[in-house]
Amino acid sequence: MIPLRFFLLLFLLAPASAQIVVSGELTREFSLQPGGSAQGRILLHNAGTSVARAHIYQADYHLSPSGPTYGEPGHSPRSNAAWIEFDEREPELQPGETRPLLYKITAPSDAGLRGTYWSVIMVEPAQEERPLAPNEISVRAVVRYAVQIVAQLGSVSTPAQPALSNPSIEREGDRHVLRVDLSNPGERWLRPRMEVRLFDREGRLVTTLPSAQARIYPGSSIRQRFALDLPAGEYLALIVMDTGDALFGAQYRFSLEDISQNNPEPSPIASAVGQPSLSNTPQNPARD
Repeated sequence: MIPLRFFLLLFLLAPASAQIVVSGELTREFSLQPGGSAQGRILLHNAGTSVARAHIYQADYHLSPSGPTYGEPGHSPRSNAAWIEFDEREPELQPGETRPLLYKITAPSDAGLRGTYWSVIMVEPAQEERPLAPNEISVRAVVRYAVQIVAQLGSVSTPAQPALSNPSIEREGDRHVLRVDLSNPGERWLRPRMEVRLFDREGRLVTTLPSAQARIYPGSSIRQRFALDLPAGEYLALIVMDTGDALFGAQYRFSLEDISQNNPEPSPIASAVGQPSLSNTPQNPARD
């Protein structure tokens, strides 16, 4: 039987590990020239009732359809972790104290650098190690903050070219979901506004489904999901992306069966447009 001490540790350690709080935005962006530098600060706050130490370290950050991952700093092709230095690794904060963590980012003197470079500064409570008694289990609930440090270098002459891939219809509970992956093969991050316009087989606009804006770093991708509260039938999805500089999109045709008979496994859907392009998108695409 697990001793009662296990549950006491779970109760006591979770609040203690939540003392360190990061205030402000979790993404810091700087425009730099090769060899240029900038300074910033991250506000740390001890929201607990006892002295707490923060553990500060760096990591690389990558987005894929399966979610974010963190890796060793400096390993990603566009990592700027080696450009960043900060003044403290384990600052100690008194109860209620707020203290700035100062950092400096310096770009290398390489005129060939251009586009977006990034990494994260991780902030979490430092764990105080103590010996365990026999049959004692320690459980720690750790709240980590990942502050993204982004550097934009030079000018990018190549226009943004977001790419869509892996469209499919999948079943989630009692509804269908349109799933599509959005990637950024360019040199600068994207934050496109994206929506799906759904047409029936007669070319009538049925509904428009917006998505939340998300940053997509170069070489990264995300998965977007759109709930389809539609009756069975044939449809065309016109996916529209606005990067701020240009419009992109793609058309996909698909059929929905009665949800009670639909295969719960994801099913691919036919693409009516191979590459994202809105240059010749018809006003009523479902009639084509």
